[in-house]
Amino acid sequence: MNAFEEKLEAVKREMGGKYLYPQDGTTKVRMLLEPGRNPEDFFQLVLRQYQGKNHKKYMIPVYALGDNNEWDVEVRYFVVPVTVIKGMLEIMADGEYDLLDPKEGHAVAVKRRGQGFDTEYTVIPSKDPVEIQPDLIEWERDLEAQAKELEAADRDEKPDPDPDEEEDFPF
Repeated sequence: MNAFEEKLEAVKREMGGKYLYPQDGTTKVRMLLEPGRNPEDFFQLVLRQYQGKNHKKYMIPVYALGDNNEWDVEVRYFVVPVTVIKGMLEIMADGEYDLLDPKEGHAVAVKRRGQGFDTEYTVIPSKDPVEIQPDLIEWERDLEAQAKELEAADRDEKPDPDPDEEEDFPF
């Protein structure tokens, strides 16, 4: 990878921040399970605001596969519609693929086609398991708090401030 490609990757990561959304084409992710959560509760409901209306989306902690075919080392929060969650649940209900086990879990490719009400999503498991390195399993582990933070950002609000923190005024 040349210096421009490396810089492009860095900019893309900064643009997306900690939230990741399905892109046109394919987005590949390796799902993580928050410790203490039941496997069937691997996602968190997020109410997104769009044109003054609430829209249900779902948030999943993941490692994402970058354009350079290397897994990000930072956990991101994949925000997806119900059709993607349904596809993931169908794969796991079938019992052939585990998407959550750190050693034996499979990655998934989420393919997005179309726009607006004509958007279609397909979820495809990887052929082989994708092991998560033990030193990469540490991450912010409060999926519900992450969801609330995203909901607050939609409303142009900040999460509840620390009542013990004093505000500095410039006058």
